[in-house]
Amino acid sequence: VLVTGSEGSLMQAVIPKLIAKGYEVYGVDNLMRYGVRPENDRNYKFLCGDLVDPFFVDDAFDQSRPDYVIQAAARIYGVGGFHSYRADILGEDITLHNNILKKSHEHGVKRVVFISSSMVYENVKSEANGTLLESKSALPTTDYGLSKWTNERLSIAFREQYLLPYTIWRPFNILTPLEK
Repeated sequence: VLVTGSEGSLMQAVIPKLIAKGYEVYGVDNLMRYGVRPENDRNYKFLCGDLVDPFFVDDAFDQSRPDYVIQAAARIYGVGGFHSYRADILGEDITLHNNILKKSHEHGVKRVVFISSSMVYENVKSEANGTLLESKSALPTTDYGLSKWTNERLSIAFREQYLLPYTIWRPFNILTPLEK
């Protein structure tokens, strides 16, 4: 399993479960958010680099030869960063997800799991009973939310055009021991 965004809070909780189930894990991260962790803390292979770079993505896929990909990589700067780094978030998150989907198709990956966000719902209304009323006009306002929404659509487009199976996971309010 190739796990992108491997050093983030959520994937640090997921990777041990994959290993316990017998999967060989390759982690990929640019270390932008948490910095470098000691090598001896990892019981999986790790590649440091930026998934916006298609040459790095080629190398990561060539080394890992994954059957599955969990795509959790994203530019994330916290709530304050949603407004300070809007172009980086929108452009780079879409670029890196597209790079991952292209290589997943080329390498015959069995499934891509895309880690989206509850932010895709930021403009969705709900009924009194809490049921979400999604509509095509309820696009997210933040560029982070829009990047996640667009990447969900990109996953669907790759399924329709290339028959690349996907799963979308939309976590809400992730808290782990890694959060500061």
